[in-house]
Amino acid sequence: MGESSRCVGCGYCCSTVICRIGSMIYGHYTNPCPAVVWNGERYVCSLYLGDPSRYERFLEIGNGCCFPLNRWREEVMKRS
Repeated sequence: MGESSRCVGCGYCCSTVICRIGSMIYGHYTNPCPAVVWNGERYVCSLYLGDPSRYERFLEIGNGCCFPLNRWREEVMKRS
């Protein structure tokens, strides 16, 4: 797998595949994840915002974008 790029909060991950925590709370076939919200600047996980210490071990928020053809990320980068 290629090197990850800096996460820009484009929402691609949460909009296309629900994470383990999201699927336990909302169900396996819910896309986009109901926990992903727009904060005016970027997409963020409302579960994490509500209780960071509880979810930081399980969610890979900010670990970087590993989707090389992610056009959403490219569009966000153009606006930055």
